[in-house]
Amino acid sequence: MSGLKSCVKKLAVANQTRKYQKALKSKNLDYSAWAIQLENNQKDDFLIKDEIKNCLKNDFQNFVNESLSDKNDENLAKSIRLCQQITFTNHENDENCQTQYLVCDPILLPQVANFLQRPDNTINCVIFKISDGKLSKFALREISEIFHRNKNLIMIYSDEDVLTPSGIRENPWFKPDWSPDAFLSYFYFGGMIAINADKMKDLPYSGSDDIYSYLYKLLLLEGAFRKHDLHDGKLANESVIHVPKILYHAFSPSYDVIKDMHLSDPIREKTGYVTVSVIIPSKDHPEILFRCIDSLIEVTDTKKEFDYEIIVVDNGSSEVNKKTIGDILANYNARYIYEKRDFNFSYMCNLGARNARGDYLLFLNDDMEITEHDWMHKMLIKAALPYAGAVGAKLLYPGSDMIQHAGITNLRIGPAHKLQFLSDSEDHYFGKNRYVHDMMGVTGACLMVKKAVFDEVGGFDEELKVAFNDVDLCYKIFEKGYYNIERCDVKLFHHESLSRGNDSDSDDKMYRMNREKDLLYEKHQWLYGKDPFYNINLTTDMWEYEYAPKYHYEVHLERDWARVSEITDVIRAASEDRCVRIGMECAMDIFKWKYGVERGRIDIPDSDDDNGYYLQGYTFVTGSNNACFERTLFLENTASGRCFGVETEYEFRPDIAGNVPDQLNVDLAGYTAKIRSDALPEGHYRFGMYMKDKTSRLRLYNMSNWTLDIKHND
Repeated sequence: MSGLKSCVKKLAVANQTRKYQKALKSKNLDYSAWAIQLENNQKDDFLIKDEIKNCLKNDFQNFVNESLSDKNDENLAKSIRLCQQITFTNHENDENCQTQYLVCDPILLPQVANFLQRPDNTINCVIFKISDGKLSKFALREISEIFHRNKNLIMIYSDEDVLTPSGIRENPWFKPDWSPDAFLSYFYFGGMIAINADKMKDLPYSGSDDIYSYLYKLLLLEGAFRKHDLHDGKLANESVIHVPKILYHAFSPSYDVIKDMHLSDPIREKTGYVTVSVIIPSKDHPEILFRCIDSLIEVTDTKKEFDYEIIVVDNGSSEVNKKTIGDILANYNARYIYEKRDFNFSYMCNLGARNARGDYLLFLNDDMEITEHDWMHKMLIKAALPYAGAVGAKLLYPGSDMIQHAGITNLRIGPAHKLQFLSDSEDHYFGKNRYVHDMMGVTGACLMVKKAVFDEVGGFDEELKVAFNDVDLCYKIFEKGYYNIERCDVKLFHHESLSRGNDSDSDDKMYRMNREKDLLYEKHQWLYGKDPFYNINLTTDMWEYEYAPKYHYEVHLERDWARVSEITDVIRAASEDRCVRIGMECAMDIFKWKYGVERGRIDIPDSDDDNGYYLQGYTFVTGSNNACFERTLFLENTASGRCFGVETEYEFRPDIAGNVPDQLNVDLAGYTAKIRSDALPEGHYRFGMYMKDKTSRLRLYNMSNWTLDIKHND
């Protein structure tokens, strides 16, 4: 009999697994198909037809062949043959509105620059193919229209992907908008750039500049390295425009080419001899504090270009620890500011800043560990630039190569630490953990800023006592036109949250953190979901640590309202078990999800489509075949104990599967739902997940710390 039961069980499991794999196949989108479908929805006006390309003359080829002294250079000769001069009609059948393109290899830069000095030259735009590849069918139209609208524009760059010999498109590179510090660090423009020919006339070629150095000089000449202007939450840059579309198909990854390019003598602000005030908030952890200070003193090399002072701000250590800290700091010639009060990180930092004597402020958590001798000097070089705001470092978890922080992105779901928990021994998304990047924010655990800039924005907001105060500071700095800079070529160890625990380990802390996030976006509503340094084609709607195309994790609110029913008895009959993992990523009023703030705070008319809540997260059962489980998200009223089940949609989450490779069938671990405001009684609710094994009698559930206040919108 037991053998028969075992056989039936195996058949049931196999059946559920087949159903699961079928569902997974329908959800597992392919980048190549997605990209082609997206582009097929665009207009196909003004495409360059093959027959037109083949009959175009090339004045540039004739010019170079006539003037070339060394005709034995095979690489140069091949590049000349492959160069194209294309006449593009901006508007159909309007020959008075044309753009003359030169499309060529950057090895021809000296010849191109000389050719453009000819008075009879008619070239409007030069497209350099940095890596081997081809322009997309939309490239010339996009480039032509942008140059036509922006007369002072220096150059255009775009997103790109790789086109395999079999015609499959893969490995998309979705780039940030103009990022001066990323450019100074590596040639992040990638495989193709388009330059205004008139601007090139203003900078004749001389010496032995490669395309990187020449473009740097051109951008510097045209004032690209300055504070930015903002318009409607975007960078209003007249010098460089990034097109967030695939306009180039490389035949192999462009990153393989550009990561070895180097820029000589990049700009550097001459600071003279300056002082950095290192401000360390701390309480009741002398052993942790002095590990930080000892590593700071022992490792840091001032290079005779700067010095630093240490200011420890203590908000209420015990009398014993107070004496210990004070005595040791006296030997270090460091200042000790003691003021007993409730924890308020912002107040402590501001108090330290008010007592600082330095030209630059460096806010440093007491649980940091310094590992590199030139770390402060590197941060100072960037902080000294006239357009620089906050400067941060890459932080690793102690004793490991696991990334804790590599800059803050401003997603719709909230500020996020991209690359967290990933190994720093690998290259991630075209050097995101290797080079210097302009970011929306950097962590306050290690943040340097000019004191003048800090004072200009009013310092830390003391209403944000614990969370998002560093993000708010960075957003204020960004709104003043400064660039916040993440130095991923500087790394420190961070023993995170040793003093007060994790923000998600209790209901009260979760409630406080969510309230402080609400306050952040109430202050910066126009920035909600906007980040010029994070491509719109990347994930913005889920907590995903990699830089992944958004088609995997895109929120669609154009869906049916989920069915909600009371299941209190079902939950009470099940077993609570922590093997049910439930991750909540969003439980938000739809109006707030769309606009970042509560109703009534902006002038937008109420809509029935907005009267509800959007729910999102992931779940799986550890140690089990997840293909066998039917799941139900539920909300438990904390006052009455009543539980209400919510029908959810399964979502493809390869990021979760990648994080738990030892678990079985978790690719569809994601869930989403949209519920009406009046689907549940008003009240305070806690989230849980109910799991029903369809091949046995096993019934499990587990609770989350996430909560939601249900209100009826009358």
